[in-house]
Amino acid sequence: KPQPSTASRAAVGAAPPPSTASVPSMGAPRDMAGASPKRRLQEALGSCTADAVLAADEPEAKRPRAAGCAAVDSEAALIGAVQGALDHAQDLSSTSREMMRRMSRAALCTPPEQRHEFQAAVVDMFHGVFEGTAQAIKAAIALARERSDTAVLEKAARRRELGCVRSASVASVEALREAKRQFSKDNFLLQQARERFDKALDVRNKADSKWSEAHGLQEAMAAVRRDHFLPLMQGRDDDTERHAAAVEAMIGRVAFEQSLASAFSTAAKKKASARGNFDRLIFEQMRASFEKQLEHLGAAAAAALEGGSERAAELQAAEEALAEARERMRRSAAAVREA
Repeated sequence: KPQPSTASRAAVGAAPPPSTASVPSMGAPRDMAGASPKRRLQEALGSCTADAVLAADEPEAKRPRAAGCAAVDSEAALIGAVQGALDHAQDLSSTSREMMRRMSRAALCTPPEQRHEFQAAVVDMFHGVFEGTAQAIKAAIALARERSDTAVLEKAARRRELGCVRSASVASVEALREAKRQFSKDNFLLQQARERFDKALDVRNKADSKWSEAHGLQEAMAAVRRDHFLPLMQGRDDDTERHAAAVEAMIGRVAFEQSLASAFSTAAKKKASARGNFDRLIFEQMRASFEKQLEHLGAAAAAALEGGSERAAELQAAEEALAEARERMRRSAAAVREA
């Protein structure tokens, strides 16, 4: 194409001809006799900025006001809106953006039928830039919508997961409550088993203590009768005092008649050859008391042994029940820890 004249350059703001490196791609050549470039710009943008570009060629009274956009009352405001829109074109270099900003006023303020070839090219450049920006905005909106849909799906999934977690939490809480109830129940049963075992053990120990006491006293009394009372009564040796002391000590442990015990203390001090009939009568009564006390102690020892098998069986059963209760308590405690 021929180089533009000096006057043509002055008409486009004294800007040099756009080079191939600084002018964005405009696609296939456009039909200059077709629709106005500003019309094409309006269709591409569909925004108040495109309306501002279109309104630059129309009379003041015929300029439309875009819905939702600020009212434009002057040509300078329209040009300013177009220049401001260039700041949103991300594919432009700073050099190309500044070049188009300088050429915008001369190109857009000239009526379409009076535009120079280069001015028409500049308008087409605006159309291409804004169309690309519009496509980028649409792509960004589509991407945002896709991300929004994905976020909605993820939110629904998180809600389902939260519902599952809440259900599991409710089940876990209920399991913990049940484990605690079972723990309390087993603890009560363990206390009962322990009380039963302690009672059975106490009964057996008391019976054993009674038998041991009666049996031990019986053996001790039999030994005193054999080793001290009979020798003292029969006068086998002269160790009267030692035998009398041993018998009197036994009298203190067993319930002998008090008057008989006092009379024996007096008669025991005499030797066998010096005793009278009353003294011998005292010794006979003492011998009878010894036999009676030995018989009584034997009966007490035998009574203490009665029911021994039943007591042993109860103690064994209580011990087994206690062991079982302890095992249940151990399992209940483990269930509480696991819950």
